[in-house]
Amino acid sequence: MQALIGFARRIPVYPVRWAGKGLFLPVAVLMGFAIILGPYGVGAQPIVLRPGDVLPALQNPMENDDGQENKDKAVLFYINGPAVHGLSAHDANRFFHMGRLARLSLSLVALRLADRGMLNLNTALHHIMPELVEDPAFTIVPKVAHLLSETGGYAVPPWYSKDWGAADRLQPTQRLRPYVMRLRRAGQMPHDDPVGWALLAMALEQVSSRPLRDLITAELLQPLGYDGEAISWPGNQSENTLSTLPSAFQPVLSLEAKGAVLADIARLVVRNRLPGGARYLTHESHGLLANRVLWHMHPMASVRTAGLIADKRHGRTRLSLPGPVCGTDSSLIAYPAAELVFVRLSMTGWHQATDCRISRLWHRTTEAIAEHYIPPQNPSRQMDAARKLVPPQNLSGFYVRDDAPTAWLKLRLNRIREATVFVADHGASGLEIRRNGSVRRFDPATPYHFTGKDGGTLTFSQARGRGYFVMDGHLYRHVGVLGDERLVLAPFPWVLLILLTSVFYWRHPKKPWRRMGRFGATGTAMFGAGLLMELHFWPYALLLQDEPLAVLGWRLLLNGGLMLILTLPMFALSFARKGEMPAGIGIFLGPLHLTLLTAAALVLFLLTVTWGLAGTFWPL
Repeated sequence: MQALIGFARRIPVYPVRWAGKGLFLPVAVLMGFAIILGPYGVGAQPIVLRPGDVLPALQNPMENDDGQENKDKAVLFYINGPAVHGLSAHDANRFFHMGRLARLSLSLVALRLADRGMLNLNTALHHIMPELVEDPAFTIVPKVAHLLSETGGYAVPPWYSKDWGAADRLQPTQRLRPYVMRLRRAGQMPHDDPVGWALLAMALEQVSSRPLRDLITAELLQPLGYDGEAISWPGNQSENTLSTLPSAFQPVLSLEAKGAVLADIARLVVRNRLPGGARYLTHESHGLLANRVLWHMHPMASVRTAGLIADKRHGRTRLSLPGPVCGTDSSLIAYPAAELVFVRLSMTGWHQATDCRISRLWHRTTEAIAEHYIPPQNPSRQMDAARKLVPPQNLSGFYVRDDAPTAWLKLRLNRIREATVFVADHGASGLEIRRNGSVRRFDPATPYHFTGKDGGTLTFSQARGRGYFVMDGHLYRHVGVLGDERLVLAPFPWVLLILLTSVFYWRHPKKPWRRMGRFGATGTAMFGAGLLMELHFWPYALLLQDEPLAVLGWRLLLNGGLMLILTLPMFALSFARKGEMPAGIGIFLGPLHLTLLTAAALVLFLLTVTWGLAGTFWPL
């Protein structure tokens, strides 16, 4: 302050005249702040976008690459500061599926409870819900913050990923416990995680000692000026709602709300104010929602906050909601620097709203508007940070798509067959993505980050042993040779066929040979029966009937058969050591057959280890 006063005193004439009127010190302070803060634009107002310019570009039908019109009938509007543009009075009072906005609502309520001291985001989940979440040993403990950033690592239900029939024709078990299967370490990688959000909903009920419906009404709707009827819960909704889903999933997937309510909820992302002017969240909690990073992978990749996805698009910070990559359900895209939110309200639920063309069109349209009206801020900052990374040694290998991790063996094997790519790293020349005969080339931009001539990007996780990369919004996991279909899937039919030939010794005159034949044939039959039930009946037993003991039963059968099969190499070794070989032509074919049986038994054991079946019994 003394330096600022001294600087002002050196200005001729004016300080002397102001000092006599008692204005010297205020003017000096204001001049100092202007000098210090002027280059940063702190006093800049949010950019005002005129509805006549934005709404036509946002709402008019647009043509895709094939020249086909966008026939999607969703309601599109935008929020600029306190004003909502493009939402008619009819749509404001009409009910829409909340879609991803339901997750935003849970995030806002969680942060509101954190402000009240009722919830700590660093609390371990097993302290809140010990009956659902176990205390993991020798690994990172999952916390509430992991649920908000979708990094809990829980398996995605097959009915959610549409890999198991139509969800509206299924009636899953109402218990949440069968779904709580963690496949990744907490904090490792994010993915579209309905189980994590369902756990968050139950955690909010536990810490508040109130039903979630009453909690959302008291902590979200009433502060915004609405009553509990503004959100419709299952039982009094449109025919598209999945009221048969477990009750824990309904706040995430099955709620409907009025358009005006969804607009006010969306506004809270960039404008932390209630209708009366008071703050909805504290400054710190709103920072957790809008800009504080809870998880990151690479300077050029998106980051996760407490409920949102944040990324830099050409120097502009963009916020979006987590959910399916190609989802067209109700959602938003926000640019906080301009207090600008683009909102999409859909009448279809998550299980009906998946169209990659419409999803790309929605993102492309909002991005074009933002590029036209919002000036970039520090566009080279990310690039400078990424260039400081140490370049990787080699990124080559097999990677399998894993943005919906599953505990069902059938889906895991299908993804190895259908969604595995091979990355060929050519160093400074870039890399190639090979899949089913097609080749896609990417050029290096920064260490671990590549760009394609088609405008696509590919980013590796430099902080996680290069075990993951993101391409076109999809997550891929490094599996090495275990992702090679020729090694993991192709040998299996031949292995079973060879093992079944042990039945030829079922009635052998010598007891050791007869025992080997019966062990091999019986073990192969037991293994095949257990594998058949694992592939085709796992979701029915666990997620429909809630019978984990049934899964335990056939896994005991499978592993018991595997143990019998593994006796074949010991029988072969015993016969070779004792010289007990069949007479006649068998003296030539016997050793060859024993060698094939031994190799098949060992290969089958390695395959079951690769598939995660060997030694695995309890499904939860």
